Amino acid sequence: ILMLVTLSLGVTFDNLRLIYRIVAGLTLFYSIYFLLPGESDFIAFFRLIFPLTFMAIGLQLYSLINGHQLITFFKPEVLFNQGLIGLYESRPIEMVHILMMAFYGSLYFIFLKRKTFPQGFLIVVNVLSFASIFMTATRTWFIAFTASYVLLIAVLPKRMMKLTLRYAILLVASVLFLFSSTLLKTQFTSA
Repeated sequence: ILMLVTLSLGVTFDNLRLIYRIVAGLTLFYSIYFLLPGESDFIAFFRLIFPLTFMAIGLQLYSLINGHQLITFFKPEVLFNQGLIGLYESRPIEMVHILMMAFYGSLYFIFLKRKTFPQGFLIVVNVLSFASIFMTATRTWFIAFTASYVLLIAVLPKRMMKLTLRYAILLVASVLFLFSSTLLKTQFTSA
């Protein structure tokens, strides 16, 4: 019935197919709980996800510097650029769902009493995920990630203060990097 209603409202079948692809991708995040029944499966999953943060930030930097995605290097006939706003502005939005999982997964493992990952590695993954979302210049993602930090500071002020003081050099360096690049300043001001 929903398909008939959307078709009668003017949505083409091609657009409907794209909507279903997007919805299927977004709902997969909620099925992780059922796909990974044990704790060892959950840890193994994040062992695969955390390194992808580095690949995502590399792809985003490539898109920002070159003005097109890496796929155009391999398939020049691809004209669709995800995140292209205008003629000269682009938002590198590669792998944002992976970055979201890495961000929240690293926060989970940072505050877990049993240390399954090195604390410094988790901080780097978390800061890079936040920096990568910052580079996308997407307000909604930026607000969601910032709200997560604000909520953590409100709920766990002592632990957040200890972590911030312990890794202050890394945090200061990342903030200086984010605000020193003219390319990233342009991204942030055009958001």
